[in-house]
Amino acid sequence: MIRVLERLSPADRRKLEAGVVEVTGEAKNRTILGIVAGIMKLYPNITFAELKELLPDSLNPKSTNRTTNFFHPYTDRPYGVVQPGTIRMEIAEANRLKQAETGAEEHYKMVHFTGEGETFRTGDGVEVLVANGIEDADLQRLIQHVARYGVRVVEFAPYRGGGKKGFYNVTVVDPALLKKLEVATASKWLFPAVIVLILLFLLAALVFFLRPTGEEAAAVVPVIPAHKSLRISGTIFDKVTGDPLTGVRVGLRADRMGTLAATTDEAGVYFVDGKSAPNVIDTLNAMLSFSKDGYLVLEEEVSLVVNGTAPMVQLGAYYLEPYVDRAIQLPHIVYAKDRYELTPEARDSLEAFYQVLVDNPTLMVEVRSHTDARPAPQFKGGNAELSKKRAESCVAYLVERGIDPARLVAIGMGSDEPLIPMDSIKRARSAEEKERLYALNRRSDFRVLDNDTLRPQ
Repeated sequence: MIRVLERLSPADRRKLEAGVVEVTGEAKNRTILGIVAGIMKLYPNITFAELKELLPDSLNPKSTNRTTNFFHPYTDRPYGVVQPGTIRMEIAEANRLKQAETGAEEHYKMVHFTGEGETFRTGDGVEVLVANGIEDADLQRLIQHVARYGVRVVEFAPYRGGGKKGFYNVTVVDPALLKKLEVATASKWLFPAVIVLILLFLLAALVFFLRPTGEEAAAVVPVIPAHKSLRISGTIFDKVTGDPLTGVRVGLRADRMGTLAATTDEAGVYFVDGKSAPNVIDTLNAMLSFSKDGYLVLEEEVSLVVNGTAPMVQLGAYYLEPYVDRAIQLPHIVYAKDRYELTPEARDSLEAFYQVLVDNPTLMVEVRSHTDARPAPQFKGGNAELSKKRAESCVAYLVERGIDPARLVAIGMGSDEPLIPMDSIKRARSAEEKERLYALNRRSDFRVLDNDTLRPQ
């Protein structure tokens, strides 16, 4: 999922915030259904694992109707926004076991939409069930969350009753950006498809040329291709400008291959030459790392599918985050109005920042937190004090996770440097939309103060 978005230009990534599709709905549960429909409209090839990463269970931790929530006491799992369709079988099996124990007909009820036209299917074929209940605060949090991915909820009406179902509508409001997302998604799947076709062609050619004929057929000898040198290639870009990056240091540690190294050229391309490839199609687990002065180190685990007869592995594009003279926003660190406590979602996002600090062990940073422009009279120091407490909450969590406190400085920015200017907030078409925009300004980011080993060029 992230890779699809990274194929967009920085300007287009910022446009996502304005919305690519708009969702209108009546009744909270149908609004959730519309939000998921909007995501599937934008990213039809998303895998179920990517969808769960985009919509973590912490966004909807419990049902609005506990009496019909089979998760408790059947299981302690979070309620979630989406679950795989296999959960139907879990419920049926739980009821079967409970019926055998108590004789009652039914104990656990389905708490997700299952009707015709109410389920979805991800790009990897997994059936998706959408929650049919959510708390008001969790719905607002969900609306704020999906706005980052191009889904904007512009109108939500309470259920009017009368025995009729609620409804939702999904409208494309930025067809040009939707088209770019479709192109980016296609490119995500195009390369693997081409590789599969090439492998099939090579296999067919190998079978044809190596088939036994005449007397040879009487004594077939298995043909094992010789080992060849493995070459791994990819491209690195600047995450802000989208320009290719030269001079990036590339490291690769792989099973049975040791540590390999390379540097990107002027086009941002690197070639890592391995020792020898396996003589059959095989999967190698590897750790990639990318580093360049003035950029955050990026590390990622990858699985390399290697064909010993044609051992060339082409990896996708990677984007490095520059840190010189700029603030780097932390994703999903959003606070309730006039509050500084970390939400479960914020803690999840801080785990990503924690990993950045682990991957960059010499980094010293300012953790900066912001408020919206409205006054905070319950704090003596107003928004300055509130924002400082928010930054201190982030620092406390990171220190709790094991980061040296000497590497962290908490800074309160007050309402300075808003992400969404007040002019845009005033033009919002509803109170809900205005509140969502205010919430985007209640955030945290960080600036690099020093890096002992990776100094700016």
